[in-house]
Amino acid sequence: MQEPLNEMSESLNLLLFNETPYVCYRNNARNGLLSVMYYTDIEGWKNAGPETISSGEVQWPSLRTDNGKLYVSYVDSALDNRAMVMLYDNGTWRHVGKKGVSDAIARYACMEAHSGNIYLTYTDSKNGEKLTVLKYEP
Repeated sequence: MQEPLNEMSESLNLLLFNETPYVCYRNNARNGLLSVMYYTDIEGWKNAGPETISSGEVQWPSLRTDNGKLYVSYVDSALDNRAMVMLYDNGTWRHVGKKGVSDAIARYACMEAHSGNIYLTYTDSKNGEKLTVLKYEP
């Protein structure tokens, strides 16, 4: 497989989910909004849900999978640069927990999922740019 996405992009993250490659990225062709796509041998690259899923420009997008579920995290400029976590469920994206899980501006966000728990780490402007780790237990 060597098929370009044909999108101007940055901040890429790739993950295999159920043996299918998924990629999330800052889509510069769509004003820096977050796009998530997957690849099939028959149809090539397809959107996972709507073409873009964020409200504003994104930074530090991250895809993870756990217990057969696909998650994406990112920092959204339209929500005061707060960290977001979303779950892909039946072709749509929905927020995990509250919309904007960080209390203030988040930077360098990174997510991991394990045994049904989601861990999100970022630097927190409310705490003097110190490292913050959140654990979400659904």
